[in-house]
Amino acid sequence: MIKIYTSLFVLFIIIVSAKAQETIDTVKIDGVSGSQDAERFYNLGVESFGTKKYKDAMEFFNKALVIKPDFDKALSNRGAIKFENNDYAGAMLDFDKALTLVPNNENALFGKAQCFISIRKVEESLPILESCIKINNMRPEYYYYLGVAKYFGKDYDGAMQAYNKAIELKPDYAYAYHDRAAVKIHNSDEKAAIEDYAQAITFNSDLAFAHNNLGSAKRKSGDKRGAIEAYSQAIRIKPDYYIAFNNRGSVKFDMSDYEGAILDFKEALKIKNDYTYALINLAAAQFKLGNFNECVDAASQAIKIDKTIANAYLNRGNAKEMLRDNYGSCDDWHKAAELGSSLAKIYIAECKTQK
Repeated sequence: MIKIYTSLFVLFIIIVSAKAQETIDTVKIDGVSGSQDAERFYNLGVESFGTKKYKDAMEFFNKALVIKPDFDKALSNRGAIKFENNDYAGAMLDFDKALTLVPNNENALFGKAQCFISIRKVEESLPILESCIKINNMRPEYYYYLGVAKYFGKDYDGAMQAYNKAIELKPDYAYAYHDRAAVKIHNSDEKAAIEDYAQAITFNSDLAFAHNNLGSAKRKSGDKRGAIEAYSQAIRIKPDYYIAFNNRGSVKFDMSDYEGAILDFKEALKIKNDYTYALINLAAAQFKLGNFNECVDAASQAIKIDKTIANAYLNRGNAKEMLRDNYGSCDDWHKAAELGSSLAKIYIAECKTQK
């Protein structure tokens, strides 16, 4: 009996835009009120921040804060740079200090909410984002991040409403279209999701992840050639996009192009050699071509990386059976069953018969 279980992985992503929330509002220097060095350093920091010279901006904001420790705008912007550099704890300290000085500092509030979302403390971000909206209900990014927080919190209706509002305020908001599509995928509305991914790409054609996810939605809707085209575009934009290589290989597998699938899975593994999904998929494709030793090798590599993947044991067991290693196949099926594979539990019956 020839068996194969193919765990072909397709990824949908919701992206949190990690753009620093700079305050592009320089402060007035009148030249009369005594030394205003802090303000001058702050303005230089804003200028550097606006051109993404974050290291220079950090130095200028630090100088401003040495002179004027209660400079809330400098604190807020320094926190934004720390956020940009993934220093969420440091950013939070600056945002909190700024808010102690000026409780309605929008940028500090928004930055703090972004920090909570980035560390997946979405419940803490929600009331802060609501406060931002109360202060200024015309900033689309507040609604976008509210949508992100609600999505992570599994409030999909709330996420949809928030993304809709963000798009209403900013009709070319590519990230909002992209993430709204993820909600539609959750609601099994692939057609509407495809339209949103297409809109995201229309407004920002360089979003490789949007092309990847468009491919995944097309694959799910049955448009395999459209999926391959979308994955290929993601790879053209981002040549090291191992997820897109894996996903394109998965569609080729669906189309019985096992040799093409193997090439894509191997490309994914050249970029990320411990990518277990590609290893499992490679094992499945090798099995389909009758390359049972290669199937065992790929599955064994996946198991070496992660010993909890039921499908890797299942597929390796199937290949071992074809190589007449009955005891080896039974051992793998037993392990797969222990890890929750229902198919392995069926196959184990043959082991009892053989013994």
